[in-house]
Amino acid sequence: MLNFKNIITIVTALMLFAACKAPSYSVQPENVVSRDFISGIYQQQAPDRVTTVKGETIGYKAEILEKLVKRDAVTEYKMANKNSVKKENDIGIAVIGKRTELYFYEVEIEQVRGSDTMPKTIGVLFSANFSPNGDCLGFGPLYIGDIDRGSNNTKMFKTDGLFRIRGMTSDGETRAGRKPNCPELVFFYTYASGSNGQLGLSFSQVVQTSKNKISGINKFLVYDVARIFNDPDALSFLLTKTN
Repeated sequence: MLNFKNIITIVTALMLFAACKAPSYSVQPENVVSRDFISGIYQQQAPDRVTTVKGETIGYKAEILEKLVKRDAVTEYKMANKNSVKKENDIGIAVIGKRTELYFYEVEIEQVRGSDTMPKTIGVLFSANFSPNGDCLGFGPLYIGDIDRGSNNTKMFKTDGLFRIRGMTSDGETRAGRKPNCPELVFFYTYASGSNGQLGLSFSQVVQTSKNKISGINKFLVYDVARIFNDPDALSFLLTKTN
């Protein structure tokens, strides 16, 4: 049976938390996504089009914390969403463990090719790992894709581009290199408020539409967040940025 850490790696778009060591280049997660950055990665993704950010950039963040909980007669470490309202059997010992921050952005862009102008909303999803003392250990892959409306007031983020964060330019912009073979994932989400009333959103389901060895030919893998984590708030995000 998969443990929580393995499952969260799958559900959060197969993010491999490795590579980019903080001492090599100081990239602050909150500063990764900017207007110039979006234009730059779409220049790699669609070089035949001129891409500009025309509307708002709305950012959301989820904090996945390492906690010490009691299960039966022993304690164990568990990764849990800071925004979750689910009660855990936390023990009365302060433990500062590793944490993972997940970032999701909704960005309104406009793409121009010749005389054709195509406005749309795109999503950007990536993660960052932190040590117990707060140092950034590295970034997971960064995914981009279109956002469409689903049924029952849901939205769908469909991945179609995979990038690796590589550092900063001399003028402070994030550098990212495009990687081949982006997994085809569809994240279903709805807007919601946190326990303190702060606006946010929550991923409820992830569907892997690309070829895989588990579901077979022409079948999709479906990850139901509430069922896998036994917590509907496991992948809930709070609003952090609007510009």
